[in-house]
Amino acid sequence: MLDEKYFVGICTTGTRPTLQKFLEKFQPVLERHPDQVRVVIAINGEGEFISPEVEQIHIVREPRRGIAFARNRILQERNLDENLIFIDDDEYPDDSWFENLVGGHKKFPDALIAGPVREVNETGEVVTTSKIRPVDEIPDGSIRKLAATNNLLFPVSVFETGLVYLDLFFNHGGSDTDLSMRLRNRGVQIRWAANAVMYELEDAERSDPEWSYRRDCRNAAIYPIAVKRNAPLSFFLAYSLKKFLQFGGYFFLRFISDANRRKYLLHKISVKSLIAGRQSN
Repeated sequence: MLDEKYFVGICTTGTRPTLQKFLEKFQPVLERHPDQVRVVIAINGEGEFISPEVEQIHIVREPRRGIAFARNRILQERNLDENLIFIDDDEYPDDSWFENLVGGHKKFPDALIAGPVREVNETGEVVTTSKIRPVDEIPDGSIRKLAATNNLLFPVSVFETGLVYLDLFFNHGGSDTDLSMRLRNRGVQIRWAANAVMYELEDAERSDPEWSYRRDCRNAAIYPIAVKRNAPLSFFLAYSLKKFLQFGGYFFLRFISDANRRKYLLHKISVKSLIAGRQSN
């Protein structure tokens, strides 16, 4: 029997079949802990999702499109005595995921607990060559600098900071990076739960170089703003110097190859973000 309450929050547009798989695999946890664990699914936009008829699974709707809107809608559903676990709608858990995530919380009760997400193929084998989800052997309990909301536990105590909200400036990505930086600035640790594994099914679209480039463009626009807002001055100055040097170097190298030209454009986006705010290509 659990001695604390846990609330799993999932944002979706209603189109992910993996979400049904998560609920099926998570069903035994709900059955073992009917009064301590529940799931809230926030449908973002006008999509539909047919939920299993399980008392602990609740559906809410956030009509305003954007990941920050949807995550904030999840936060509104949390009870004051619940630890919150954010996951994505395209993942399903390892059999011991919940147990290991809660175990990390017990070791570090006031820290964010982050776990790995592994890309798997249709047979369930981990894609060790994945560029999106590289397999990093990070020691259990390690302190991390950043955390994503694809496998992340927020303890009750962290909500007392008043900083647990997703900034709408990052409504199309990066709101979790900004949030984890904000919390770290207030002394909240991020601890790694190496065995609390979620799996993400391999997506053929993500192997497309154009998809990867668009993702890199988005990240190049987002991360500098999070640094600019939250990083200590010394880190911000060092980061800015590095970006300006990279931009200057690839300004000349861009004529050599398409790869260098794309790196130049990515660094150009980052420099624009540092100077004037979020930019896109």
